[in-house]
Amino acid sequence: MGSYCSLTLSGYEIDQSKSYIDTFWSCLFNEDDKRSRSVPYNLYYTEPITDNDEVPNYEYAVNAETLKLRLEIMGYTLEKVKNEYTAGLDNALRLKQEYNSEVSADFTNNDEMHLLSLKNGGFNYWLILIRYVFENNISIYNEDLGKEDDIYRFMLEYNDIDEDLHLGYPKIGIGYFLRGALEAVDEGFEPIGRNPRKRLLIFSLTIRVPRKCHNYHFFAIS
Repeated sequence: MGSYCSLTLSGYEIDQSKSYIDTFWSCLFNEDDKRSRSVPYNLYYTEPITDNDEVPNYEYAVNAETLKLRLEIMGYTLEKVKNEYTAGLDNALRLKQEYNSEVSADFTNNDEMHLLSLKNGGFNYWLILIRYVFENNISIYNEDLGKEDDIYRFMLEYNDIDEDLHLGYPKIGIGYFLRGALEAVDEGFEPIGRNPRKRLLIFSLTIRVPRKCHNYHFFAIS
């Protein structure tokens, strides 16, 4: 029993929470954005709970341009996103260099190298990397993660260690990350269930109780 919230972009999970709804997530959408559809039961259960193989699902949707506008009204402008990227990488690199100088540990040198790569490459370089992560659904749970370039492993794992980056972007608030990540989402279609839909930014909430489930998804269509 409990509620499970997940924020995903084009099917890629960006963030999640349990037993509470992140108030910032809910600020991105309103009741006029609500819609509903049915989804396969195996997204949430190991066996059917109704007479058919689907369960009801509630979604909140806006197009990507509307979401960008809402974020910018909240202060998350693209200019700020780029500036915070530069400042955040400078800070993360400085902290890592200070740590390396104190412990003289060779195993940290790769982290410093990747931070320097993200810093020197700039915001547009990060967009190339994060677009690849989204389109190929690369996560720390992929069995073949070891086949990817080391920079992707670093982006996925570094925030779990030092918590000053989130998928390669400075961890200063999900609003900055979302506004930046939306620049990496191109127009296009992807299949969801039986119907083709455009790429989505989804905030999903699943409340699990015995034999019942209320599913809520909040997303932006690009």
